[in-house]
Amino acid sequence: MKTITADIIHETDRQEELPGYSEDFPCIISRAELDRYPKGHVPWHWHQPVELFYIDSGELEYHTPEGMACFPAGSGGIVNSGVIHMTRPHPEKGKTVQLLHIFDPFFLADSRDGRMARQYVMPFVNSGVGILAFESGNAAHEEILAQLRSSFLIHEDQKNFEMTLRAVLSAIWLKILEILPAVEENACDAQISERLKRMLSYIHAHYAEAIKIEDVAAAGLTSERDCYRLFRDRLQCSPHAYITGHRLQKACEMLRKTDEPVTSIGLSCSFGSSSHFSRLFAERYGCTPRQYRSNWQDCDKNRRK
Repeated sequence: MKTITADIIHETDRQEELPGYSEDFPCIISRAELDRYPKGHVPWHWHQPVELFYIDSGELEYHTPEGMACFPAGSGGIVNSGVIHMTRPHPEKGKTVQLLHIFDPFFLADSRDGRMARQYVMPFVNSGVGILAFESGNAAHEEILAQLRSSFLIHEDQKNFEMTLRAVLSAIWLKILEILPAVEENACDAQISERLKRMLSYIHAHYAEAIKIEDVAAAGLTSERDCYRLFRDRLQCSPHAYITGHRLQKACEMLRKTDEPVTSIGLSCSFGSSSHFSRLFAERYGCTPRQYRSNWQDCDKNRRK
């Protein structure tokens, strides 16, 4: 099981890169230590594989266009294919560790258009459900959680690993299908999700430039008014706040990974002046850009010891 301490998200389309994921075996098992992530959270992104997870410790917030759900230790869930989401550990619940299976759901079927796919895979993928929670204490979910916990004990070096893992995931999948009808009323609006994906992709591709909200709206094939409404209702922030937040995230990345002067980083992230950049940075992260770089370098040295 690979331990993950940072996300890798493509800037152009916000799809997450999945190290170890391959076409000949489209399934990876990982252990995410979210308190060690540089940004302290995983920003908005999506991926075509489904994300089946269990919270081993702490508490994790999952945000989707439909709202936010909290997952305490001992709970779990599944994120559907292509669903835009963001995760953030609860700051007062201790170290948050998440165990994940990320896999192509058709990995469980005979083919993408065969009977197994039509009868067992497509009902969930096409259900409109964005994220489905498994709650500890819910009798219908306890069996899924027990199977999910045990699935992470399967090691890649053991005999028949691939077939064993597929069999366990198939058993969990069948249980998920059994509880699926009870959550149909929470179906995610695919059209809204697609508009948001387009708008976020535009922002992430043009963050270094002067961005007009009318251009963001046009990227999402919608009006400016609808753009403001979607960001407010679905992402709980304004387009301007999201743009600023992403620019600050990019500045953090450059402070960690380069020796470029702070002033140059601010300008390359489209902040008009070094004082404006430093003020916004301190408001968001509680320190100056120089202090952030120094703190990160010290932490990085300690991790390497």
